[in-house]
Amino acid sequence: SDDDDDGDDGAKTKKEAAEAAIARANAAEEIAGEVTAREASRLEQAVEDVLKRALGGSSAGERSVKETADLWSLSADLHEAKGDALVAGEARLKRVRALDTSGWRKDQTAFAEFAAASVDMARGVARAFAKNKTGGGGDDAKRQLSQARMHVRGVVKIAEDKHWEEEMPEVVAELRQCAVEVASAEEEAAAAAAT
Repeated sequence: SDDDDDGDDGAKTKKEAAEAAIARANAAEEIAGEVTAREASRLEQAVEDVLKRALGGSSAGERSVKETADLWSLSADLHEAKGDALVAGEARLKRVRALDTSGWRKDQTAFAEFAAASVDMARGVARAFAKNKTGGGGDDAKRQLSQARMHVRGVVKIAEDKHWEEEMPEVVAELRQCAVEVASAEEEAAAAAAT
């Protein structure tokens, strides 16, 4: 009968309308994803440009050691997020070098900041090695891991000499744990280089 045909036509148009709405939603979602990716890339570049200017020492005048170290830390985080382990590692090392002038060997607050930067730098080296195990790195990876381990152990030695392990047990424990982690990665790098 004619009523049944009208029902089928209505169901078809409802189904077609639903499919068209789903297609429009999918297209809108795809466009939104592309816009979001472009916007994220633009923001990432803007942050990188700001960090470059700030770290370039242009018109900002003198900046405190802590502020400079914080900028290097942000730069390292940005580059690691972008997948650029080499530049991230260099920024972490520059953070440690900036804090080296902070009087960390005499002041506990400066020591804690230097220790945190040292742990971050050493773990960054270990993460870079772990990420690139298959890509090799060989002697360079072993050298970097060895340097990181020796640096962290040197910082632990200063804490022990100052008897700060009683006053800052968490900081010293974190340094020791980091030294163990880096030594383990160093052994792994040596074994990988031997094969």
